[in-house]
Amino acid sequence: MSAQIRDKAFDQNALEIMARVHIRFVERQPGAKKLRFMKCDFRNLSFARANYTEFEAPGCVFLDADLEAACFREANLFASDFRGANLRNTDLTRADLRGACLRSANMQEAVLSHAKLNEGRIVELNRLSRDIETLGAAAKSGTFGVRGVDAAISPSRMRATVMTDSVLLGARLGDSDLAFTDLTGVNLRNADLTNCNLTGARLVGANLTGAQFRGAILTDAILSTAIYDMSQFADADISRAKFPRPGRELLTKLQDALERHEAWLDSLGKAGEQLDLSTADLRQAQFYKADMPVVNFRASVLTAALFREAVVTLSDFGGADLQKAELTAADVRGANFTRANLSGACLDRAIGSAVAIHGKTAQQTPTRFNHAKLIGANARDADFSNADFSHADLTGADFAGAKLTDANFTGAVMTDINIANADFSSAKMPG
Repeated sequence: MSAQIRDKAFDQNALEIMARVHIRFVERQPGAKKLRFMKCDFRNLSFARANYTEFEAPGCVFLDADLEAACFREANLFASDFRGANLRNTDLTRADLRGACLRSANMQEAVLSHAKLNEGRIVELNRLSRDIETLGAAAKSGTFGVRGVDAAISPSRMRATVMTDSVLLGARLGDSDLAFTDLTGVNLRNADLTNCNLTGARLVGANLTGAQFRGAILTDAILSTAIYDMSQFADADISRAKFPRPGRELLTKLQDALERHEAWLDSLGKAGEQLDLSTADLRQAQFYKADMPVVNFRASVLTAALFREAVVTLSDFGGADLQKAELTAADVRGANFTRANLSGACLDRAIGSAVAIHGKTAQQTPTRFNHAKLIGANARDADFSNADFSHADLTGADFAGAKLTDANFTGAVMTDINIANADFSSAKMPG
């Protein structure tokens, strides 16, 4: 049984009565009714810590409402307005938030796993009366998507869920579909966006510090002016994504210097000059698929720099700060990382034959070498405590005197390695 309520402005007492009716439905009590709210006004009300699982409230207004720690699992909140709402710790697992407006909402530690946030069209409040039925019918029929309600509307005219300036500190958004969502200025510090679809998403000026994007799709996403110190992009698809660019002066300098460097390589040192970026501040620099062999990066600051699939063979990173740098699938053969800070760096699937990663520098956060090829690598006296060498090829590597406590060598190839005086305490060795 169900009952529909339309165009009603609720006060707190009415909401609490409704909540008791809804919980009977959630618990599947005999004779319970499922309530469906259309274009209702819940502004400034408290839903805090209550159970609204499967709540039906498309096109409703939740302006400045308090939904902290409430459960809205599998709720239908299609095209609803949550501007300024408190959604801290709110469980929105599998909720339908397409077209919802979450501008300036506090979503710190909210759970949005598998939530539907993609391709919604924001419906202005003064248009709800004539649009909500059309949008709702389209959502129910499954036709609401890239083409929208009207097949003549192109994707460029569609507006995805708006979360501008929202606070999503530590939010768990794993596996969510956020394609074409506007996340301008959103605080996603330490958020988990593992395997999220962020195709075409707008992350301009967003705080992505420490966010996890492992396996996420960021094709055509816009991250200009975003802050992504210590963010993890392992296995993410960042093709055509627009990351923050270095300043105009550095871009001009690099372009000219790369041309001279190419001439230096082609002439075997007789013309041009080697690219020297030693001591340069290149934090968050983008070198995705860059061809930069034999470059001098000594003592440079490359915190959270992106070298994914780049070719940096024989380059010198001695003493460089590569904390949280992304070198997934990079070609680092013969490169020198002596005394470089690789704390939290990701070298998964890197090709690093004869690479030098030795030195006494302690890594504060584990370094990852999962499935890397480190044949003949020189890691003498290195400190790679807790590092992940799982499934890496370490044939002939030199770990003499290295500190490898609690390191993971599961599935690694360790033929003919030198482990004289190395510390493998509590390390996970190949089975």
